Amino acid sequence: MDLNYIKGTNPSWEAIILPAAPIKKEEIQLLDELKKDSTVEKFDQLDGQMAELIKIKHPKDNLKDGELAVMVKDFFKHQPREEYGCWVYYHWRRQLIRTLDEADFIQVRTSRNQYKITKEEQDLLSTKKIGVIGLSVGQSVALSLAMERSFGELRIADFDTLELSNMNRIRTGIYNLGLKKAWMVSREIAEIDPFLKVTIFEEGINDRNIDEFFEKDGALDLLVEECDSLDVKILAREKAREKGVPVVMDTSDRGMVDVERFDLEPKRPLLHGLAGNLKSEELNSLSNEEKVPFIGKMIGMETLSTRMKASFMEVGTSIGTWPQLASSVIHGGAVCADIVRKIFLDQFRDSGRYYFDFDEVLYHGQDQQSKTSEVHAPKSEKKQFIPQGELKSPKVLSKSTVLELVKKANLAPSGGNCQPWKWVFDKEGVLHLFYDKGLSESLLDYHGTGTLMALGAALENLVWTGHNMGLGVKINFNELEFEDDYIAKVTFSENIADGEDTQYDYLYPYIEKRVTNRKLEQGKEIASSILEELRNIAIDSGNGMEMLTDRGQFGELIEVLGVMDKIRVMNPRGYADFVREIRWTEKETIETRDGIDIETLELKNTGVAALTLLRDHEAISFLKKNQLGDGLKEMSKDTINASSAICLLTAKDFSPYSYLRGGKALQRVWTHINKEDVAFQPISASLFFFHRLQREGLKYFSTEEGEIIKDAQRRLRTLFNLSPDTNEVFLFRLTTASDVSIRSLRRDVLDTIAFL
Repeated sequence: MDLNYIKGTNPSWEAIILPAAPIKKEEIQLLDELKKDSTVEKFDQLDGQMAELIKIKHPKDNLKDGELAVMVKDFFKHQPREEYGCWVYYHWRRQLIRTLDEADFIQVRTSRNQYKITKEEQDLLSTKKIGVIGLSVGQSVALSLAMERSFGELRIADFDTLELSNMNRIRTGIYNLGLKKAWMVSREIAEIDPFLKVTIFEEGINDRNIDEFFEKDGALDLLVEECDSLDVKILAREKAREKGVPVVMDTSDRGMVDVERFDLEPKRPLLHGLAGNLKSEELNSLSNEEKVPFIGKMIGMETLSTRMKASFMEVGTSIGTWPQLASSVIHGGAVCADIVRKIFLDQFRDSGRYYFDFDEVLYHGQDQQSKTSEVHAPKSEKKQFIPQGELKSPKVLSKSTVLELVKKANLAPSGGNCQPWKWVFDKEGVLHLFYDKGLSESLLDYHGTGTLMALGAALENLVWTGHNMGLGVKINFNELEFEDDYIAKVTFSENIADGEDTQYDYLYPYIEKRVTNRKLEQGKEIASSILEELRNIAIDSGNGMEMLTDRGQFGELIEVLGVMDKIRVMNPRGYADFVREIRWTEKETIETRDGIDIETLELKNTGVAALTLLRDHEAISFLKKNQLGDGLKEMSKDTINASSAICLLTAKDFSPYSYLRGGKALQRVWTHINKEDVAFQPISASLFFFHRLQREGLKYFSTEEGEIIKDAQRRLRTLFNLSPDTNEVFLFRLTTASDVSIRSLRRDVLDTIAFL
């Protein structure tokens, strides 16, 4: 080994990797010299790299710095520090740097790619050979590919040297002026990752070396073509088509990226036929002026940006060549690197031209920006059948009185704030209640059970309000089966005693105080007397109530709800319902006046960001495809841990009336506890999945989902010690949080009632 060459008396583009415990005589000699050489800077951050390695191997342990330091020391007890890893010598910097060994270095370096790139995908990418011709835009592509480690070998070709004017778009320093671009890029990649293989063609590409470029030490898998020469553009594509190699090119104008899948279409015309039947050998006889029409067709003069068109007209007058900007070049490098990766992973199979135009999207095309595809549940237009004259109310109320009654009734809770009620007031003074399926139908609302609870709660509000007005209120339930939409008839009288019980009229002043409170403040213990009051209200209403107050039991519940949260998001129908019920913007909230306003979720910025990510159905599909998404199990963790008590409302049967009664009980319990300044939050989604699976089977669930749901129900029933004849109706948490920041809106009362 020539030590003078290695130490930099003869410039090169390769870093020298030396094992920390070298075996070869020349390596031992070189490493010893470098360590003793006072002109060589030494950097040894091995302990920090090892701490990172340990940390990523134990992602669930949340290791602190002190713990990591101990684990690093323990590692080097078994593997002597002086014998582990590598020293990398960058002779052009005269720097000697300590690293992990190759496998560990790669694991740490790519750890933050997961799971945007899975391990299996990363392994596949490490086998690929990519050629890059032209190192202006090509430099940005090459560095992006290197940072993501999207190749096993990179072959780069450019004959040019770095000039000062290049540095408006090439990320480098003035110390590289006059250096060959191929050397410059190779060195930059080595400084990112010395273990990546880079082969350079510093004379550029020509008809004498193009076969070597495509074939030496294994065939290229893909070509990124970014050179200025029309001759080389055509020559490279002819060879790529001959060898079945896909070609990707960025033009750094309007974000245009060009893809030619010669691997899938071996007879595809070069440049989509835009250059006609032009052949590389014909170009030799053409002058630059004669080449212009071909260049114009290839780049699509009519599709250029306004400023690029103007610039082309100035070439040779006020500027020497066409302009390129760093923002466009870097953007193009990123887009090309993304497309290259997706081609290798068989996630992109098309040929064509694609525009990622900043000017269009950000400044002129706001109305063209992508919109969410979610469509809110349609409002029902069904005309309801009402038997005329079947029932008369002893007292016919004024329209204003009816509106006040219904307005208060509509303040009842409903799943996803869907407000599924439709009221009709007839000429006989009877108020009819209907279930508007178009507003509430979802995977969670099995057989309308959630809706029936909302309607029962609304009727309870109606009773309290009527009594406050001095009216008797009588609820006449129809003979109901699940899914029936005509629920009840309500009549009124002048005697409060003629009708529903007045026992819970004391809750009327607190109708507007009742609210879902999702704040995650650590709850204090709630007095046992208050909890007992809730249990008694449930029992008096014909239901039961079980409670968890022992924090030792919360962990089991977190696991149960966690797997169900994951099921809900991963299940296609459950996910669609989940996304649809959220109101993502203030504008959307005000326009619909229903659904769950994202502001009511009381999320911190990170939480809002996480929820927004869930809106991307492709991200969810990726998690499901790769059997990931366990992070979704954490969604309920903080909610449960911040609770003071977890309560389960139960019933002895499964019928429409049990859920209507459950709704009345729920409204009483909820309003009573809010009266006591205790916060209340429903956490019931799982229960509706339990009942749908139990009674409907695998209609909406996979076999795997079915087994998970069945096990979760068993665990929850065991946790609450439920008897076999007890039905789970509604699950909620109680805590002592401060008041909510914002409340959900309600639709205008006139949108919910009709007068005959």
